[in-house]
Parts: sequence; C-alpha cells; structure tokens
Amino acid sequence: MTGSRSSRRRDSGWACPWRKGLVVLLLAGALLSGSGTGFDEPERTLAEPEAASLEEITLIAEALAWLGTPYLPGGFSRSGADCSGFISSLLQSAFPDGGPFPRRSEDYGTFGTEAKSIEPGDILLFARDGLIYHVGLALSDSNFIHSASEGARTGVIITGLGEGSWASRLFGIRRLGQ
Repeated sequence: MTGSRSSRRRDSGWACPWRKGLVVLLLAGALLSGSGTGFDEPERTLAEPEAASLEEITLIAEALAWLGTPYLPGGFSRSGADCSGFISSLLQSAFPDGGPFPRRSEDYGTFGTEAKSIEPGDILLFARDGLIYHVGLALSDSNFIHSASEGARTGVIITGLGEGSWASRLFGIRRLGQ
C-alpha cells in the first residue's frame, strides 16, 4: 500500500476561526501584561506597567489577527498590504468612527501626538536620511508588528527593535488618543 496515510494532512486546528481568535487574544494579553510567556513569573522588583486600556487591547488584538497577510505594494486589505496600508486599515477596523487615517508612511509623522517612550499601541516611524519610509505598531517597548517588504520574512510579521537596523532607524513615536 502506498501513501494514503502520508497523503492525508492532519488538521492543524487553524481552520476553526474561534481557535485562532483565542490564540490571538491570549498572545495579546501576554504582550500587554508585560510578560513574554503569559505564565506566572517571580515577583518583580520594578514598577509594573500600567494596565492596558480597552482601546489598546482592541488595537493589538486586531493587529495580531493580520499576522501572515502578504506584502502587497499599495495594498490595504487582508489579501495584501504595504506598511502604511496595514496601519491605516488596522486603525479603521479598530476605530471605525475615528478616521480618516493617513495612507502614506510620511503622513504618520504628524498623526497623533509625539511620544518620548514606546508603549503598546504606539505608531513607530522609521526613516532614512530624515525621510519616513516605514511604519509599524508597537506591541511592547521592544517588539512591533508591521508589513515588511524585504528580507527573509515579508508580509505582516512581528519584529524586535533589536533585529537588523530597526532601532537605529527609529525616527519617531506617535501616540493615539492623547
């Protein structure tokens, strides 16, 4: 007998929409709680971060639902998006009455208010020679979600600021709702 068993692929569980949603919410909760694992950790000696607002949780949960969306120049939907299209569509989904939202990366330079430190839900601006060329959404003070167009991984992904040259190209931080 040949391969009937090997030709069947076991269902990974992602076909069930509520399972993916549950994973997204659990991951969002872990990121926003300041814990990288979501498991109990030893008591912290530093001040705990402030609790995330419902708006931040909504925005980050919505952003995580976009993971795996392919990169598409000029795109702004879950079938394909560039960096500014992802952020614009994300904001429109999370805050349908809050638009219109910028569509070009450089337009985010004046959107919201300037922030001095990174908090979850902030928009991160990246520049070369003083020109903003890329935007992403902060998940924590060291990780962000964005639609990458080049490198080993493309599309909507989570990246650490310490990877590659992201930290050196961080140009600004924009905070929503203040």
